[in-house]
Amino acid sequence: MPLVKGIVSIHHGDIEFISTKGKGMTATVWLPVV
Repeated sequence: MPLVKGIVSIHHGDIEFISTKGKGMTATVWLPVV
């Protein structure tokens, strides 16, 4: 995940992780429109 965080930061985006017990994790990445 450090690689993903670095790429998202370089592009001025955001990343969100949501963990649901017993169901896993969802990662959402937002990047600005160019």
